[in-house]
Amino acid sequence: MDKNECLMTTMTPNYLRIPNLSSEKYGFYLYREGPNVVAEWGNRSIPSIWKSESKNLTGYPLIFVPGNAGSHKQIRSIASEVDRMLNQGSHKGAKIDFFTLNFEEEMSAFSGNLVKKQADYLNQCIKFLLQTYNQDTTRDPINNVIVIGHSMGGVVARTAFRLDSFVENSIETLIVLNSPISFPIVLTDSETAATYSETNKFWKEVLADSNVVMASIAGGFRDNMVRTELSSLQPQPNNSFFACTTSIPTVGISVDHQCIMWCNQVVKVLSRCLLELVPLHRSQVQPEFKLKIFRSILGNSPWPSQFGILNSDFNLKEIQLPENPEKIQVQLENSSWIRANPIPKNKEWKFDIQEMIKNGNSIFNLISNLKISSQNGLVVTLASSDGKIRRNFVPQNFHPSFPPKDAPSQFLNLQLENFREFSTLTVASKSVQEGSWTVFGFFPKTPRKFAEFSLWSYILGERQIFNLNSRSLVERIDVKSTSAVYPLRCRISPKFQE
Repeated sequence: MDKNECLMTTMTPNYLRIPNLSSEKYGFYLYREGPNVVAEWGNRSIPSIWKSESKNLTGYPLIFVPGNAGSHKQIRSIASEVDRMLNQGSHKGAKIDFFTLNFEEEMSAFSGNLVKKQADYLNQCIKFLLQTYNQDTTRDPINNVIVIGHSMGGVVARTAFRLDSFVENSIETLIVLNSPISFPIVLTDSETAATYSETNKFWKEVLADSNVVMASIAGGFRDNMVRTELSSLQPQPNNSFFACTTSIPTVGISVDHQCIMWCNQVVKVLSRCLLELVPLHRSQVQPEFKLKIFRSILGNSPWPSQFGILNSDFNLKEIQLPENPEKIQVQLENSSWIRANPIPKNKEWKFDIQEMIKNGNSIFNLISNLKISSQNGLVVTLASSDGKIRRNFVPQNFHPSFPPKDAPSQFLNLQLENFREFSTLTVASKSVQEGSWTVFGFFPKTPRKFAEFSLWSYILGERQIFNLNSRSLVERIDVKSTSAVYPLRCRISPKFQE
């Protein structure tokens, strides 16, 4: 097996056991990130600390459900990354309050009764949280929570929907990681078989057309506990999304069963998804909008092309941008783009999305060498015609091992055909950096190329598939293999004209 290529996620975790819902067997915890939290709590009693903390819950509630013999502390990586992104100044107003369940490392994979007991406790915690959040009548009510389940925690969360203790519409977004949701890993008792059968039937017949959205992420061939096919439902329901970490463009590696909870490449994309989802939860939008977030972040955000974008073969056209134009028409026949050196502080440029799509320019690309900090950065905003529905996109960061001079540090790729409900696209910068540049533009969707080859053709050696002649800022290459035994490696060799 290949070496583990995951990067470690750092954190400063703090856990507060919530007294009102902690039984002798299970526990419910509030997670707080930061080195000064313990000093804030001081030597007060746990009920006293929770009383003050419960009054300061201003984020959106998220509950983590651990898996078989799992720990409530496994949420720390995702929670710390979300906190880090918020501190960097992105996704304002998308604060999340993290809660986590402690099942005392019960072996739920071997008992259907344990799965149901844990699911019932999850429902009790959700009911308690909603009551706690809605005590303050001056704030907008919160009617549901986001749930993340790891391994058997995903099965527990899915089971919770069909129990009598479930509060209707209390979960509308469920994310499961390396979870055997379609069939048990090992079938040890009739209760486990009945739990799976009844839960899958309930999701198929009752929740298929509901507002519930489920995203399932598998770790690939490195996960030797839960096979990838067990994490996917066949046929795929309309309100669900499935991805393998090897196919997520900004991850691109396989992760083992436990590693998926701390692998920084995975944690970052999950944190982005969560921060994008929170405003939609507060707005009570349709599930299609949530699915688009998963598709755009986990399925449609390709790596940038090699770092030669400022070479002469791209024929970048310098355009002096007016301060506040209603719209800018970008001429694409000669690979012309809008370039700002830099984008002025607190200025923005607005584009008519529908007009761009009408003219055949359905792809938006942006690249920049702006350095990321809490005081600067780029934001791309999509807005509906009435301004009620808005989505903010923060360009993704990438760091080449040997960056050339003036290399880009951010990129963003949007397929506008997936966002037809929006009417305008706005590019804005929070500050000016000396020597910075930003290039962005719209261009037509390039024809797709396909290549098929047999297993034996690449077992015997490397094989060139096709040449990709492109002048785009960002290109996407998808590789799919029907072989579950032999991992497929791909190598891209860029060539630039002098």
